[in-house]
Amino acid sequence: MTFSGTWKVEKNENYEKFLEAMGVNAVKRAAASVDKLCLTISQDGDSFTVKESSLIRTTEFTFTLGAAFDASLADGSEVNGSWTLEGSKLVGKFARKDNGKIITTTREVVDGKLVQTMNFEGVEGKRIFKKQ
Repeated sequence: MTFSGTWKVEKNENYEKFLEAMGVNAVKRAAASVDKLCLTISQDGDSFTVKESSLIRTTEFTFTLGAAFDASLADGSEVNGSWTLEGSKLVGKFARKDNGKIITTTREVVDGKLVQTMNFEGVEGKRIFKKQ
């Protein structure tokens, strides 16, 4: 399954509740819920480059499947973890550096859309992206 391409958020499901569970303040949650995040993903075998562009910030990072790396989330949280490929799904497991709690993110292409499902402390949120 290829994830390469540019994807723009089309809709969110339970995203604000997920952010609340993460400890994101109300102002940032409100901004994030209307933000039209754009992901540009380039895949070359086991290597991925992801550019995230939003109203809040633009970042770019590169990772190799199975290799741990540090990252900074849009809310300022610092995490460490890795992405793996499980069947046709990209699965990311990241530990927050401030409290060690795990954030799990799954990305999969379903009916031509990129579905990103995030889970933190049992609270699940989804962002559905349309290919540009």
